[in-house]
Amino acid sequence: MWPGTLAERILGAELVTARRSGVNIDDWLHLRSIAGGLPPGGLRAQFLTGLSASVDRLFAVPGVAHAVTDSVEVATTVNGRAIVDTIDVCGHQLVTMAYSRWHPRHRLAAWLRLAAATLARPDVAWESVIVALNWAADKDGKLRPAVCDRFVMVGDTPSDRVVSATAALAFALDMRQRGLRSAIPLFERSSWSVTNGLFDPSDDDLKVDLKRPTVKVLFGDDPDVMAMRTHDLIAQIDDGLASAPDRASAYAATLVGTFCATVEVTAPANPKKPLCAKGSS
Repeated sequence: MWPGTLAERILGAELVTARRSGVNIDDWLHLRSIAGGLPPGGLRAQFLTGLSASVDRLFAVPGVAHAVTDSVEVATTVNGRAIVDTIDVCGHQLVTMAYSRWHPRHRLAAWLRLAAATLARPDVAWESVIVALNWAADKDGKLRPAVCDRFVMVGDTPSDRVVSATAALAFALDMRQRGLRSAIPLFERSSWSVTNGLFDPSDDDLKVDLKRPTVKVLFGDDPDVMAMRTHDLIAQIDDGLASAPDRASAYAATLVGTFCATVEVTAPANPKKPLCAKGSS
């Protein structure tokens, strides 16, 4: 009767989208009640109160433009590959609002959208803003404010920003081509956990990644990630990656290295782990 975690995230994301689009919340609630997925009777009001409170925390972050003001048409090529997209912008910001706990994985799509917008309009110093929930509570049990991650493309001039944006999108296209040839150990969560150029096999995120059905299909049950070596039949599949003793480390280090080389994180969501932040080592 009470929505599970996944169902709550879906409903929360729908409510965020509705509020950003200016939809009347009563209208959204009416349509959602017809579609189903909400608890019955008095439980519905209790659930929606908690859901709305969490969404309110996302919208309470200062300095974030929530409403879409324009769209940027992207039609360009990188390394001979066409990139076509329409990207919604909020002034000079590209805003992502995630009804989920903050994780560096949120940066990937935001990073590539920032790069694409930069190639389309290099004259604008676009800023990527990611707002996500913080489920930690204070001593009095009150949930802490949502967190905000901000980054910009590296470069003081339009031409410099184009260089950074091109490198970011070239990385994405390169990973796609490698993945079409053979399964590559580039994981959604754990590949962001790189210390001194090495993949962290003890990271809890790896356990989550390895449970994904697609990972099981590609690599089998409980694979020894650190033992993965270059595919014998396609020896060149891993050429050009960061130097590392194993495939997982090579792909993870290339991901993080390219991200840090092309963006400057001006305000990290997690100051204790300020990956690529200004002034961090």
